[in-house]
Amino acid sequence: MADPGYPQAITDPQWDYLDLGLRSPDGTLIDRRPIGTTLSDEIEFSFGVDPGAFSIQLPPKHPLLDEVTDIRRKAWHIFAAYDGVEYTGRILKRRASGPNEQGDLWSGLDYRHHLSRSSAWVNNTAPPEVQFNITGKQDVVWGPVDPVFKNYVSKVFTRLNKPLYVRLPLRWPTAWTNANQTNVNAINELDDLLDIIWGASQDLIALPARFTQLDDLFRPTCERLEMGVTVDLWDGRGDKPFVFSTDTVGKLQSILDHTSDHFLDLSQLGSVSSGLFSFEPNRACYVFDTQEKFPNQKVQFHTNAQAGIDSWVMEETHADATRAVVGGKAPEVLNQLIEIGANLAISAIIFAISLIPGAGAIAGLSLTVGDLFDDVFFAYQVFADHDLEDDIGDDDAFGEIFADNTAAYSLDGYATGKRALHEHGGTRTLEVQVSTGGPKGMGIHFGQDETGVRGARKYQPGDIVTLWDRGTSTEQYVSKVTLSRNRDNGWAEKANIGKSKQSQGLWERIITGVQDGAASIRGLSNSV
Repeated sequence: MADPGYPQAITDPQWDYLDLGLRSPDGTLIDRRPIGTTLSDEIEFSFGVDPGAFSIQLPPKHPLLDEVTDIRRKAWHIFAAYDGVEYTGRILKRRASGPNEQGDLWSGLDYRHHLSRSSAWVNNTAPPEVQFNITGKQDVVWGPVDPVFKNYVSKVFTRLNKPLYVRLPLRWPTAWTNANQTNVNAINELDDLLDIIWGASQDLIALPARFTQLDDLFRPTCERLEMGVTVDLWDGRGDKPFVFSTDTVGKLQSILDHTSDHFLDLSQLGSVSSGLFSFEPNRACYVFDTQEKFPNQKVQFHTNAQAGIDSWVMEETHADATRAVVGGKAPEVLNQLIEIGANLAISAIIFAISLIPGAGAIAGLSLTVGDLFDDVFFAYQVFADHDLEDDIGDDDAFGEIFADNTAAYSLDGYATGKRALHEHGGTRTLEVQVSTGGPKGMGIHFGQDETGVRGARKYQPGDIVTLWDRGTSTEQYVSKVTLSRNRDNGWAEKANIGKSKQSQGLWERIITGVQDGAASIRGLSNSV
């Protein structure tokens, strides 16, 4: 019998399934078959924007060696699951070697790779030769994170006419719900008020896009808010996902797209009979969604083998800068004030000279400085972490870095400078080799229960877990989990637990929260 509070031992870990898929000739389904015996396989389940990788090594004489021979022109899909957590990806590389007969090595990425192969145009309904929008030379979308991200994804993949849809319903910030409103009477100090402001505004963003790859567009927000995105492949079987399908709009748009196979194909007009949009897919498709961190502090990693860790590596880096310089451009209002002041001074001098007897002829003279003094005064700003500098010592602390050429003495400049100090102020990361069970079944491990929830000893990427080491406990989130197995070493489970990049001070959190909006304004001004 297992010890109280611990699950049964995982004596023989294995995938729930590990399948290979290829889209059916009519395009409605993904035909799947088990891969079978492998020499080794490894899959990364990650949290964030960047896709998780996989590799599968087949043994010699495997029946799939003769079938999977043209990955350049065929989309071979990988379906895997472990303890209820699913993974879908694409084979992007196949390596075969000789002269001795050896098995092939497949490698690839999960379907977040779609985001790095799609761009947010200024206007997704117009041809590339004519790109302008009501918001100017960039497509600017403002609002909560989930609707904003899905707005871009829907527009881009409708233009591309590909079956990648956004999951519904849209998620709105929990701070906006009545159940989570803070009682105003409970505000006792400034920090209470700042917490309310932060809770209501942290998920509000404004993103500018001008042929920006979607992963690059989303990444700064995901890093700031410590959130992730997912893109999963539905094989066309079972319950249909609840999505916003724009197939009909995509077909209509393809009529005017000279790069499309359906350019000027008026038969596409017949698709209108099924409606302009629907809430379920009509064929196998990809589903995009946003992902928030999950509070799972009941899962505790202890630095002793009896509590679920075989080994661990903690890496700490030294602070390589204690000052950050931002600037290159002064706030526009200051440039205007300096220009007005200089022009007034010149006018006053000319007027004074004109009062001198015999110099009245210059009274009508008009001179202006124009933009001569633009970006000369208050164009740069220095931010310093004096506490860090004192801890290291003034004599030994490294100096400064140039953070960005954003406007100095602005909200955007403040957030950029503070973030640079945070990123260069030293880091701490943890890599944990997790016990996948043991003689007494005391190991915590990656997965979920049959009901779709985490058990008392299970975790996933994006979970906030507790790390206990030498009497000190901290809460950090799991950024990646790598599952691997091979004939020599058996099954291995490795979890990467990353340090928070989120600004800690309330003032910094609020100022950073409006950085995206300030960046949008800067981007618009630079595009004019």
